[in-house]
Amino acid sequence: MSSASGLGSIAASRGCGRRLGRPALTYPSGVYYPATRTDVNRFARLQDWKENPNVAKPFEVTDASFDAEVIKSDTPVLVDFWAPWCGPCRMVAPIVDELSDEYDGKVKFVKLNTDDNVKTAAQYQIRSIPTLLVFKGGEPVGQIIGFRPKSDLKKKLDGVL
Repeated sequence: MSSASGLGSIAASRGCGRRLGRPALTYPSGVYYPATRTDVNRFARLQDWKENPNVAKPFEVTDASFDAEVIKSDTPVLVDFWAPWCGPCRMVAPIVDELSDEYDGKVKFVKLNTDDNVKTAAQYQIRSIPTLLVFKGGEPVGQIIGFRPKSDLKKKLDGVL
């Protein structure tokens, strides 16, 4: 990766993380700092997205875009109601990402931040997060509240399809 992109690179050589024996992130300015596993994973996901930006991933909707993206959608839609401070929401996010790849073209996956979009959350009486609502034909047809394993979400989606 060129330094012109401004993202830096991950260096796994001994010189970069020599004291810690692990990878380090390199900025274009030449500054190194030890990389955590989370840093490395985020960097890898960013690289994957840059190489294939058309991969089906959940995208954000707002109060303003909810009708166009969810209610008027021709395909079923799974809406992940979440908030940045919510631990279980962060646990369910990778599962929703995996399902978006598996159900690509069959189900649309979107996320709605309940802190920033109170109107839609109140309209669907979201009292607890994470809440996953499945919409078909503009109407909610399924609901999962709280963290659930991937198999439970697949059963719900298969029941809707």
